[in-house]
Amino acid sequence: MPSCRLTGVRGEGVSVVKMKTKRQLGICDSRLASSILGDFLILLEELQINSAIRQIEAPTDIAILGDNPGSDFLAMAKGFNGVGEIFVLASYRELEALMAESVYEYTPWPGLGPEGVSGYQYGYTLFIQDYFGKTGAIPSLALKPEYRTWACDWLREQAGSVNTIAVHLKNKIRPSGKPDWYNARLDEWETFFRTIRGRYDVKFILVGNERVPDGIRNLENIIVTHECGGTILKDLALIENTQAFMGVASGPCQMAMFGRRPYVIFKNPERHVDRMFEELGNRNQYVFAAPTQRFLRRFETSATLLEEFEAVYAGIETTVTQGN
Repeated sequence: MPSCRLTGVRGEGVSVVKMKTKRQLGICDSRLASSILGDFLILLEELQINSAIRQIEAPTDIAILGDNPGSDFLAMAKGFNGVGEIFVLASYRELEALMAESVYEYTPWPGLGPEGVSGYQYGYTLFIQDYFGKTGAIPSLALKPEYRTWACDWLREQAGSVNTIAVHLKNKIRPSGKPDWYNARLDEWETFFRTIRGRYDVKFILVGNERVPDGIRNLENIIVTHECGGTILKDLALIENTQAFMGVASGPCQMAMFGRRPYVIFKNPERHVDRMFEELGNRNQYVFAAPTQRFLRRFETSATLLEEFEAVYAGIETTVTQGN
């Protein structure tokens, strides 16, 4: 039974009792988030945990503060299991008005107003790790069934019966025209993709909207989703439903991190050094990760990619055997 509270409403001498259903309200302040997609996915995972802690069965509504992130992002946000309404608001004043006028009794996370989020760090997983330490498990991020069905159908159509591994290669170009210094090392990835052609029965599904060099996109073991009408929602559905994930630390990789499939994620070791040590210490995995899920603070080389791919590929067989 959903949680609720009673409120008295007066009118013309009559007192009416109104029930307010409790709901969670996730607050994503895009002005504070460093990576809107990645931080949003971490927030969704936290909201799932909070629903379990507070025993709230109703859908979770989301308030996005700041600039409108666009219809593609909003469609993605609405596509997750357990997500109800999405509100795009310009200020905390609008947020307070929404909560006051709502038919629901909202519990905000991480907090209401700038002071409510002052101690909250977007993009960190420490709350999730703490919950895992207490319970030994975390919920998986999951899209609504229709998007998972779409992804499975698409993979069958595009890749047939071969194994599929989702890949995200960050390739951001700055306004100056120069690439970001923490982009994927595309030459190393191309060498890796070429090395394993014909050696493994696998197709790599390249997600994201970044430009993919011709040397990679023209390989027969590569499928580029944005050339097939890809969207954020479809890309995340493919990450959820391929058999494994490889790539660099970026927004889309969070979908793999909070899933059950094998993965290897490479993080530029010169970026966010203190933050990553706070998150991981000297480990190559998050505490909630399975043995086949690795997060490496090192530069990609073709040799390392091959070594990690072989571990991921072996993990595919384990995952299938276990029925995950």
